[in-house]
Parts: sequence; C-alpha cells; structure tokens
Amino acid sequence: MSRVTLDEILDERVTTPLKLLLTGLDGATGLDATALDTITITHYEETTERVINGCLRRSVKNANGGVLYAAAQTDGAGNVYNVQITLGVADMVVLTGGESESHVALIEYTWTEGGETKYGKAEVEFVVRNLVKV
Repeated sequence: MSRVTLDEILDERVTTPLKLLLTGLDGATGLDATALDTITITHYEETTERVINGCLRRSVKNANGGVLYAAAQTDGAGNVYNVQITLGVADMVVLTGGESESHVALIEYTWTEGGETKYGKAEVEFVVRNLVKV
C-alpha cells in the first residue's frame, strides 16, 4: 500500500479534489481506472481514527465525487493521476477542535486480471486547518 502526504495545508469547509494514480501489482504501472471493479474511500481523522461524514467504504466508482480515467492524466502542476475524488464541504471538517488536524483518505480498489480478482490500496494524508481558529 502506498501513502502520499500532501504538502499543502487545506482549509476546512472547502470542496477539495484528491488526485491519485492507482497502480497494479508492480506499484508503478497505472491501471485503466475505468476497468476497476470496485473503488471505495474511507475518510477519517488520523489521531482518533474517527470516520468523517459517514465516509466508510463509500463507493466512488464514477459516483459520490469519484471520476475514473482510462489513461493517466497530468494536471498543471505535473501530477499524474487516473482517479479524482472530490471531497465535499461536509467531508472537510475539523473534528478535534484544534487549529488543525491530520486526515487520511484510504482508497481500496479491485480489478480483474487474468481471470482473477486483484486488490489494491492507497492512502492520502493531508492536514485540514480549522478556520474558526485561524
């Protein structure tokens, strides 16, 4: 499983797109994301592991803010991705009451290769700033 940590601190209550390159078993080759059988997100606050906005294994296969691409995309900053998952305002909240907190988006996905189901996971860690405390 791979974990990406975003450098940018994100503001709470702001719609936020997460862009990921989901890979096959070699950990390097991007998949045709449109061929995924399943893709889900679990979004939680890292210290308490409290799930945010009921986002526990929420399907994002071209639904609930998820967009899958057949070929890798490159954004203006040079980031390569084949999945974009947009977190909504209710997903981007600070639960602990502090100035900021660390969130994790766990992405779990399956695909079929050679007649067998394969499983993959990726995590995105990011800090959310409490705007009430800024």
